[in-house]
Amino acid sequence: TTCDFINNTANKGGAVATNLFSVNYQNLGNVYRGWEINTCEFTNNKASENGGALYLPWTTGLKINNLPFINNTAALYGGGSFLTNTTADPTNNNTKYELCTFINNTAGASGAIYWSGDDLLISGGQFINNKATATDAGAIYIGVGTGAATAHSVVDGVYFENNSAYSNGGAISGTASNVNITNNQFITNNAWYGGAVYWGDGASNINIGNDQFTGNKANGGGAVDIYGS
Repeated sequence: TTCDFINNTANKGGAVATNLFSVNYQNLGNVYRGWEINTCEFTNNKASENGGALYLPWTTGLKINNLPFINNTAALYGGGSFLTNTTADPTNNNTKYELCTFINNTAGASGAIYWSGDDLLISGGQFINNKATATDAGAIYIGVGTGAATAHSVVDGVYFENNSAYSNGGAISGTASNVNITNNQFITNNAWYGGAVYWGDGASNINIGNDQFTGNKANGGGAVDIYGS
C-alpha cells in the first residue's frame, strides 16, 4: 500500500512501531513474520527514544523495498529505523533493505539504521549525510543477534557519502561476526576511528572486498579500522 509518513512523533517509532506488550515474547517471531514495506515515504519523523521512522523489533523475514527515509531523527538509536532481535525464517528469508535511500537522518548512535539479529541483507541504495551525534555508526550499525553459527550479514552495492559519527564508523560500525561488506562506494565519510568502517572487538570473519574508499577521514583508520578482531 502506498503511504506517506511525514512529521509524525512518538517515543519509539516516530512513524511506525510494533507493540510487544500483549504478545508472548517467545512467539513474537511468528507474529511479526514476512512483513513487507513498499512504496512508502518516511520524512521528518521523530522519536524521543529509538527509531525516528520505524521501530520494529522481533520481526522475522522483514523486507523494506525501495523506500526514501529523509530527515528523520531519534534521540538515542536509529534515526531512520531501529530493528532488534530479528531472525530469519526456516527458508532463510532474512531482513532485507533493498534499494533504499537514507538522507539527512540523525540519531545519538546509528544515524540511519540500528540493527541486531541473525541475518541481514542491505543491497543497493544510498546513504548520504546521515549522522551519529553521540557515539558510533553515522549510517548503519550491525549488532550481534542470538549468536547462531549460521548468522550472517551482507552490505553489497551501496553508496555511502558524507556520513559522520562522533566516535567510530563514519558510515558503518558493528560487532557482529560473519559479515560481508562488498562492492560498495565510501566517499568522504568521517569519524574518530574508522572514517568509513569500524568493527569492534571480538568479531570474526569480517570480509571487506571490492569496495571503493575515497576521501574518508579519521584520527585512526582513515578508511577502515578493525579493532582487536
